[in-house]
Amino acid sequence: MSEARTAADYRAQAQHALQTLIEGNRRFANGEPRPHIVSPQDREAMLESQEPIATILGCVDSR
Repeated sequence: MSEARTAADYRAQAQHALQTLIEGNRRFANGEPRPHIVSPQDREAMLESQEPIATILGCVDSR
């Protein structure tokens, strides 16, 4: 049985996700992107479930 999550848990997760995105953007802007290597085992695990840390929406207005 899983434990109930509190508002503080969600705030901590959101803060971690934001920090991860900021750090990745900083590396990208500095020309130092980190290669993302996905092993065959990782690909297999992703068939079951994926848990992205964020969803990014760009401009959704098609005008």
